[in-house]
Amino acid sequence: MPRRLLTDRFCAHAKVREGEVQTDYFDEETKGLALRVSRSGLKSWTYHYTAIGKRSRLTFGNYPATSLGSARTRADEARSRGPQAISKAETLRAICDEYLSRCNLRTKEWRRAVLERVVYPVLGAKPIDDIRRSDIVQLLDKIEDERGGPMADQTLAVVRKIMNWHASRSDEFRSPIVRGMARTKPKERARERTLTDDELRLVWKAAEEAKPLGCFMQFVLLTAARRSEAAQARRSELAGADWIIPGSRYKTGKDHLIPLSALAQKILPKRKGGNDFIFSIDGANPGFELQSGV
Repeated sequence: MPRRLLTDRFCAHAKVREGEVQTDYFDEETKGLALRVSRSGLKSWTYHYTAIGKRSRLTFGNYPATSLGSARTRADEARSRGPQAISKAETLRAICDEYLSRCNLRTKEWRRAVLERVVYPVLGAKPIDDIRRSDIVQLLDKIEDERGGPMADQTLAVVRKIMNWHASRSDEFRSPIVRGMARTKPKERARERTLTDDELRLVWKAAEEAKPLGCFMQFVLLTAARRSEAAQARRSELAGADWIIPGSRYKTGKDHLIPLSALAQKILPKRKGGNDFIFSIDGANPGFELQSGV
């Protein structure tokens, strides 16, 4: 068990010692604190202690997400108040925050909103190691009753991803989520059918009489764009007969080009002042996106 005064520089470059699967580097400044380095490159903080004559350890975060200073503080707390002080600090919310800080997904803010809206109020303050399968089931029951099965399944997908991520970085944690916990089946979530040609003609005709919303509805029909993509369309995104949706608003994260037919170009509303939004009620904001029934 190598012992040394840990520094940020050492922690950043620490490697497994030759012939070992993992190495614990114990800190000379804080008794019981060690930086565990694995062959995979993962670095985690462990606190080693003796309770009732038995040697035990706690894992409470990864480096560099949990800094050396923070690790020393938490180790001191564990020693002064007992080991449970640090294990109870690993709440679901803390793990989620660490995951989100490392996640580079386009949907990161949407995931954060889901967690804050329906997960944190119920399980956010609970230590992740204490969360049982029954807790997840009760959470999904509540969401399904209040918001529907699809929302419950979306929440399940977010929580499953985070728990699997945490399990891949922890020596002890095992996710309580198993197959079969979803509330709906893929076939049930799929759209049952598409509009017929006659129905499309009726929608088009109704759109002609719906001002100023009609041109927006027709534009969506002609381009097959998502409602949110069309609602936030800007004139600066138009290049001749092409509409280039920037990657920041498109699902792949990359710019997406949609050729506009002559009719699609013809129905575009005239610019209102200096407003860049193509579809806008007040001339300053993308208003159609907020209209009910669209």
